[in-house]
This record gives sequence, structure tokens and C-alpha cells, in this order.
Amino acid sequence: MKLRPALIASVIGIYALSIAASIYVGVRLAGHLPALLSSGGSPYFQIWNRGDRYSELGNYGAAIREYDKMIAMRPNKVEGYTYRAIAEYHAGLYDRSIQDDTTGIALLNRREGILEQGAPAGMTYQDQLESVPNSQARLYRNRGAVYAKLGDITQATRDFKQAIALEPDEPAYYGALSSLYRRTQQYGLDASNWKDATVNVPDSAYCWTYYGRAQYQLGNISEAVLASLRAMHLDPKLAAPKFNLALCYAVRDQWDLAEPIYREAIALGDSRAQANAVKMVRNGREAHPNSQALRKAEALLGSP
Repeated sequence: MKLRPALIASVIGIYALSIAASIYVGVRLAGHLPALLSSGGSPYFQIWNRGDRYSELGNYGAAIREYDKMIAMRPNKVEGYTYRAIAEYHAGLYDRSIQDDTTGIALLNRREGILEQGAPAGMTYQDQLESVPNSQARLYRNRGAVYAKLGDITQATRDFKQAIALEPDEPAYYGALSSLYRRTQQYGLDASNWKDATVNVPDSAYCWTYYGRAQYQLGNISEAVLASLRAMHLDPKLAAPKFNLALCYAVRDQWDLAEPIYREAIALGDSRAQANAVKMVRNGREAHPNSQALRKAEALLGSP
């Protein structure tokens, strides 16, 4: 069964990942915590903590001033540029944010930058060198998000692809690239992106869920069913793939299969996933106004 283009576009909009909301996921834990554990409470890390507190409070100007101090104290340490770029992004200083991410990427190509990475005491230079791809991948993803915010889709796509190449087992990078493909209505590329994700991160329920959605968006219902089942197997407590699977059955007018799965998903209590499921069903009804299964699904799910 093929879904009409208008429905596909609507589905894309519902499930579009928010770049602004997901930006810089994982940077704090992966970069900051090891450094703090080995810092002994030095003035440098006290400044870092103050900058982070200001950022958490939304006082990005004050945070930037603290990160300025970090960079002045240790200009070869990548974390100062990374966290200042985050604050600059949120302050709307996009050009400066891009420059700081670019500086961080370049630092990690030089020995002095590699040696200054925040890392537990006792790590060898080889250990630190092996952590460079992970650190650079985050910087590319961060910079790509800024380019996307500015509407430079070409450069954003390059950066997200580079992040994936450096760290192919991080699902968030596929999600970032997916958001661009959906934004530019490149649905086939979106499905290919998530297919790559399932190959590189085969145990990620998140990747299989979004691969299933991408196949549904293309009208490949049988493939969407298989992907949703795989996601459910990997994480039985995840509501989203259950809603996906139930929708596939409902679109086929197989209410006897769809209803129990909808009820299982509802019982998990994920209000966001259920709200999205309602919107998906309503869009499905636009494409299939005579579908009794979709009408029943909308009644069962209620209002978002």
C-alpha cells in the first residue's frame, strides 16, 4: 500500500526530530565528568562548573564569560571551546558557535590538543588518541546543528555525515541527519540512513523504530511491520514501535491485530508517544476516509 505524498509530508512533520532540543546530547557526560573526576577541584574546573550552572539557568552571557576564562587558562583544551559554543548557540551567536566548534575539531588533530583532553589520570597518549573520533564526532554534530539552524542544509548534512563516519554506533547522529532529510523531503535517503543505523547499531530499539517509521512514510508497510517488531523485541517497554505496528495493521484494516497492540502501547503511559499516535491515525484517516479500523483507532486513542 502506498501513502499519498500529502500524508507522507504530514507524518514527517509529526515525527521530525527537534535539532534545537537534541543538540549536544552526551557532550556533558562524555567530556566533562571524566575531567572533573581527575581535576581535584582545581580553579579551572571550578570556573567550568560556574559556567555550566549559568548555562543551566539560561544566563548564557555569564556562562560565556566563564568559558572565556577557561580558554585563557588552557587554550589547548577542547572543552572550553565546546561548552562556549553551546552557550553561544543558545545565545543566538551562531557564527561564534561555529567558529568554536571548528577550533575544537582542529585542536583534536594536534598532539597538544589531544593531550589536553579531559581524561582520567593514568591514560596513555594512545588511549587519548583513540578517544579523538568520539570527541570530534560530537563537535561535528554540534556544528551541523548550528548550520541547520541557519538553513545551510548542505553544510549541516556534511557535518552530520562526518559525525556518523567518526562514531557510527551513536544513534543520535542518524537522528540528526534524518531530521534534515525529512526537512528537505528526501524520504528515500531518510530510509537509507536508518537502514545504515540498524546495520551499525543493530541492538538499538530507537534505530529500528525510526527505520520502521521511515518505511511507513514510503508506504512500505510490510517492511515497517518487520522493523517495528524488531524494535519491540529489543525494548518491550517502548511505546513508539507498538503504536507504529498497530498503525500499520490499522491502515491494512486489520483491526483484530491492531487493537490489542494499541492497548498494550496505551498501558505503557507514554503520553507523548500516544499524542503522536493520535496525529498519525488522523492523518491516516485523511488518506483512507472509509477505513473502519482507523476510525476505531482514533476513538480508542482519544484526544492528544
